Amino acid sequence: MKGRNKLMQGNLKQKPTVQLGDDDLISCKECDGKRFEQAYQLFRVSPLMNGGKVGVHPVPVFVCYNCGVVVEKEYIENLKI
Repeated sequence: MKGRNKLMQGNLKQKPTVQLGDDDLISCKECDGKRFEQAYQLFRVSPLMNGGKVGVHPVPVFVCYNCGVVVEKEYIENLKI
């Protein structure tokens, strides 16, 4: 058992190194801004889907800090990496 714990501890000490540069930043498609903040879009849920009560479903999104445009999921998926 002691040998197994030693092996597991050895694996935890190894951390992958990732080098990020300026060319790795995602830019806003509208203003070319490179800073984003997280916000929520609120969707109304029908009473038919929510036990007879109107509900609200919050969905997290990223918004450009400069121009306020919501970053669409399709934009991120189509980025060339």
